Amino acid sequence: MLLQLFLTLLALLMAMGSIAALAMLLSWQETTASDCRIRLLTTVVPGVSALLLFLLGLAFGLFVLWSPAGEAWAAQL
Repeated sequence: MLLQLFLTLLALLMAMGSIAALAMLLSWQETTASDCRIRLLTTVVPGVSALLLFLLGLAFGLFVLWSPAGEAWAAQL
């Protein structure tokens, strides 16, 4: 149970960091108007996609962790 709480707090910390990085990336895209389309296609869209995929993976991991078999799964880590 204590391991589940620790992993949950760790996942929440990583989620907050990802949300901060997502906000920085989206605000960085709007700071300069030069080469806006190139910057959007080469940096912003892949970066946002990766961060959202990471957040989705964290949510899935937390769902599995707190499922009825989650304590056994956490013990195997």
